Amino acid sequence: NITAVITVADDGGGSGVLRSDLGMLAPGDIRNCILALAETEPAMDKLLKYRFT
Repeated sequence: NITAVITVADDGGGSGVLRSDLGMLAPGDIRNCILALAETEPAMDKLLKYRFT
């Protein structure tokens, strides 16, 4: 069964560098989709949404 169809976008920022250098999808897009589909506790949700800037 298909739960979701996910599209990814690249704004040319940090994700653009990862995409071009490592050939990978934008990690933020993937993380957001996993969080949307998961049943997480508020503390875990906050932890997974933390951005290292």
